[in-house]
Amino acid sequence: MGKLKKLVVVMVLCVALMPAMKVKAYTPYEGDKVTGLEQTDATETSITIRWSATNGAASYRVKSSFMKEDIYEEVTGTTYTFSCPKNTSCNIEVFPINADGGQGYNSQAQIYVQSLPLKVANVRVANLAEDPNKFFLQWDYNELEDQKYGYVPDGYEVTAYNHNNKKVQKLNSTTNATKLSKLKKNAVYKIVIKPFIKVKSDKAKKYGKAFNFYYVPQPALSVDNGAITQTCIPLKWKKITGATKYEIWISNSPDKGYKKVATVKGSTTAYKFKKFKGKKINTFKKNYYIQMVTVAKIGKKTVKSEKKLLGYVTH
Repeated sequence: MGKLKKLVVVMVLCVALMPAMKVKAYTPYEGDKVTGLEQTDATETSITIRWSATNGAASYRVKSSFMKEDIYEEVTGTTYTFSCPKNTSCNIEVFPINADGGQGYNSQAQIYVQSLPLKVANVRVANLAEDPNKFFLQWDYNELEDQKYGYVPDGYEVTAYNHNNKKVQKLNSTTNATKLSKLKKNAVYKIVIKPFIKVKSDKAKKYGKAFNFYYVPQPALSVDNGAITQTCIPLKWKKITGATKYEIWISNSPDKGYKKVATVKGSTTAYKFKKFKGKKINTFKKNYYIQMVTVAKIGKKTVKSEKKLLGYVTH
């Protein structure tokens, strides 16, 4: 019994003298998530996203879902910019990857991202029969042909400037049409339309390229039939605010052969037409078709109205 007691004592001492062993606790990696996933930037051909770092993640797997097509990319940081076709939208998910290659859960619900919208096209003033004196503007979103992943912008910023290049009105439209309540139809304007998307959880806007639309109306021409003579056609019109001058074009045919017979100041509202092609006119023998062009200057840019038939005198 005495020997047994001594043996037990020696064994206990040996265990106490052994170095302490560190035991690393294991937490299943699949419990970690990516958080803070959001879009931060875009160009017409790229999209940038970011997210918060995840404990234990050695890298991340970014999943881009284009319609039924999924694309995977491996990323070591917490931000990623990927190339895309123009006018692209897609869904994004990010999965954390541990050092052994194990994939964790994805972040919160997938986010929807977009490239910058394309410049608008075919901007025009709409003439609404029920409200003809109001200024209504329409445009087309320039969608690409055969666009597989296309979308429309979140909205449009519309800013109108007068002929002195001073801002008259600014508004946002969620559709491709709007009413500009501070604009008049007998004045010259520059209207800038910028499509935009919302990023960073709808807190910020990113703008596509601006389209500058110059509204230059033609004068409303009037002719006093009682004042017309064989050798004179008196023309009158209402002044266009912002006009620097008017060009008067005449032809003996409604569709061709127009010649510029005069250029008058923007403050002028009348002109007596007496000569054509170097000769006196003869309203008893020939027809005269009349066009006018409004010329204006906004900033350093000279702009003109379209040229179309405004009136005529026939024998």
